[in-house]
Amino acid sequence: MQFAYINNATIHYQVVGGGGDKPVLVFANSLGTDLRIWCNVAAQLAGDFTIVLYDKRGHGLSDLGQVPRVRRMIDWAIEQFDPQKCPWFRDDFIHPEEFGKHLRSSPSGAIDAAFGRP
Repeated sequence: MQFAYINNATIHYQVVGGGGDKPVLVFANSLGTDLRIWCNVAAQLAGDFTIVLYDKRGHGLSDLGQVPRVRRMIDWAIEQFDPQKCPWFRDDFIHPEEFGKHLRSSPSGAIDAAFGRP
């Protein structure tokens, strides 16, 4: 088990596979779960990627601490990567309210299309 103390909270994380110059994929759990939700996916991708799984604050083995703003969560992810080893990792933050501007269709439109709804 790996832990990092960041912004007054102990965060549980796990690094799977990868190494070298393989791209890094970061997976966080959904509400009410922990990083184990991604274990099967990580096992299948570990040959081609370095996978970082982590328990969000207040989930799994991570402390709640003070609830951070979205920017602090992004800063945590950035702190985990050494720019010398991961020069591809950029801080290109897109606020959730602006996703529609960066997608060819809206997220709800994509969901509707996937389920055959008009």
